[in-house]
Amino acid sequence: MLRAGTADYRFAVLDFAVSHSLREFHVGKTASRPFDRRLWKAADQIHDRLKSADTFSKSLLDATYTERCWEESRRKLEIARNRRWWGALKELREEAWNVLGDLIGELETGRRMLDPDARQPVISSTQEIYRDFAALKDEFFEIKCDLRDHTLSVITEPITLEETELGAFEIRLSYSSADRDLSYEVIAVDPNPSTKSDEITHPHVESNCLCAGDGRVAIKHALQQGRLLDFFLVVRQVLDSYNPSSAYAELDKWYGQSCPDCGAEACDDDLCTCEDCETGVCGDCSRYCAQCSVNLCGECCSHCENCQESTCRHCLTNCSACKTFICKGCLENDDDTICPECLKEKEEAASSPETAVGADGAVVHAVCVGQTAVPA
Repeated sequence: MLRAGTADYRFAVLDFAVSHSLREFHVGKTASRPFDRRLWKAADQIHDRLKSADTFSKSLLDATYTERCWEESRRKLEIARNRRWWGALKELREEAWNVLGDLIGELETGRRMLDPDARQPVISSTQEIYRDFAALKDEFFEIKCDLRDHTLSVITEPITLEETELGAFEIRLSYSSADRDLSYEVIAVDPNPSTKSDEITHPHVESNCLCAGDGRVAIKHALQQGRLLDFFLVVRQVLDSYNPSSAYAELDKWYGQSCPDCGAEACDDDLCTCEDCETGVCGDCSRYCAQCSVNLCGECCSHCENCQESTCRHCLTNCSACKTFICKGCLENDDDTICPECLKEKEEAASSPETAVGADGAVVHAVCVGQTAVPA
C-alpha cells in the first residue's frame, strides 16, 4: 500500500497524471460497448465547460487565495512562538509547510502560463472524455450520471485501512455552469465515522472534502484538462492511502482512546483531562478536587484523612502534630497547621490544669516530682 507523502506515492500520482497506457488499454473495450447517449451528453457539456473557462484568471485567483492562507499561517506561527505554545507550534509548522508548498505550486503554474513560448494545456475532446467515462465502468463498482444536476459519480469498492473498515465511497464530480471550476466531493456510502467527529468519514476526508496531499496538483491538472479517468483514479489512490501526519483523525484512535484507569474506549469529547498530568480519562474515572475543583485522574487524586474528600496534592498539607494529610478545608482555624482532632485536644489541654501543650502542639500530661512528662 502506498502512503501519501512518500516518494513511491508521489511517483504513482505522477504516473497516473502523465501516462496514457491505461487510457489506450480501454479504447478497444470502449469501442465494443453499446453507445451511451447520457454519457456522451455529459462529456459534451463538460467539454464546453472546460473550453469556456478562463484558465489563466483561475490560476491567478488560486494563487491569491493560497497567498492569503500562507499569511494566515505565518500569523498563527508568530502568535504561538510569542506565547511559547510549543505543542501547537509543531502542528502549525507542518500546516505552514503544506500551505507554502501549495503556494509555490500555484506560482510555478502561473509562471509557466506567462511564458510566451509555453504550450497551453490541451483540453480533452468530447470523444476523449466520453471514452474516459466509458472506461470507468471497468474500474469502479458503479457509475451514475445525472444530467439534471450536472453530476457524474463513481462508487469505489469498500476501503479498509490498517484493519479499520471505512466502507465504500462515492466520488461525485460536479460540472454545473454556475461553478467556476469542475468540483468534486467524496461521500461515504455507508459511513463509519471517527468518534472524533461524525464529519470525518476517512482519515483524509472531512465534511465530504478530500485532503489530497501530494495528489492535489495532479487532481487539479486532470480536472483542468478534462482527463477525467486520471482524475477518478488519483482520487481513489488517495482514498486507498493513509498518512497519519496529515490525518483529520488517526486510525489508531478512530474509535476513541482507551481510558488509562479502567481501559474503556471513549471518544475525545468524553475524556476529561487531568490538570496535573494532562492524561485523559473517561467520565466514570474522572475525579475532582473538593477544594479547587480541578479535574484529576486516579493516579493524581489524593484524599484528606480527616474528611475523606478527593483532593489534589496542592491542596493537602501535613498536620504539624500528628503528621496526617489534611485538606485546606479542614484547616479553617486560627492555627492552619493542625488538624481538627489535634486542635480539639490542644484546646482541651489548655483549659485543663493537669495537662500541658508542647512546642509542637502535642498534648502532654502534667509533671509531678520524680515523674517524666508523657504524651497523651
